[in-house]
Amino acid sequence: MTNKLQFILQHLPRSGSTWLSKLLTENFNACVLPETNFIFYILENSNFEYDELIKIDNKFKDLNIDKSFFNGIKNKTDKFNLINKICDNAASKIYDEKNIIIGLKKTNLKFSHFLMKNKNLKFVCLIRDIRDIYLSIVQANKIRKSFQTSLMKNIYEWNMQCIIFDHNDEKQTIKIRYEDLILDKEKELYRLSKFLNLNKLGISKTFYLPEKYTKIHQNINRDSIKKNSKKYLYKLNSFKNFIVKIFCYHHLAKYNYINKNIFLSIINFPIYFIFKTICKMRNNN
Repeated sequence: MTNKLQFILQHLPRSGSTWLSKLLTENFNACVLPETNFIFYILENSNFEYDELIKIDNKFKDLNIDKSFFNGIKNKTDKFNLINKICDNAASKIYDEKNIIIGLKKTNLKFSHFLMKNKNLKFVCLIRDIRDIYLSIVQANKIRKSFQTSLMKNIYEWNMQCIIFDHNDEKQTIKIRYEDLILDKEKELYRLSKFLNLNKLGISKTFYLPEKYTKIHQNINRDSIKKNSKKYLYKLNSFKNFIVKIFCYHHLAKYNYINKNIFLSIINFPIYFIFKTICKMRNNN
């Protein structure tokens, strides 16, 4: 029996997704696969070769899918069945467990609306204050230089994610604030485990993850973990902070990142309407 992809961990970069994935796989019968964009290439076009997929997304290697297995399943006409086969095979190699609930990390918002039509697929939307995300990206890029550092680009993607998951069925979507996960980890994990119907593990599972994924806890300083909820926020200059508030007020207020303000609400209203219109047009294409 094939284990199916059962949930998508939707997030923006620097939102704690790798840490949350590690917490789930250590404590529950969950398997959050290493992040890769293979799902997009499959949904866009099934006419691809293994070597082509590796070339356009080398993270596909982290799923431990070999060429012979891939060639044996690639001609399946049902794209979701193909995705499930890949996820099941990857999970069985990465985690030495059976009857696991498979999740996949996803940063790109592409196909989110299409995937939501599959009512058997759940979404975990991980949210973090956009100002912290931006400054964390700036900090990370001093070492890796692999993230989009444009403030406006980050503002746009943050609003798009919030809007897409604003009114989705509560039975299909749960929203987890990074800040709440940091401040009350056990409470948020319990809420998430109920939503995903996860079982608590009595003993640790065996992992076969690539080394780069096994050191995630080293990024969290246990002695100052609560400070990480607003680690970068106060480093943002007043002008950029004002710009973020203008463009992101609706959701900043909704998720309790700022206090409600009538002046900001009035200014933000037409901007929020434009974002909603763009989101609708984007999803209709």
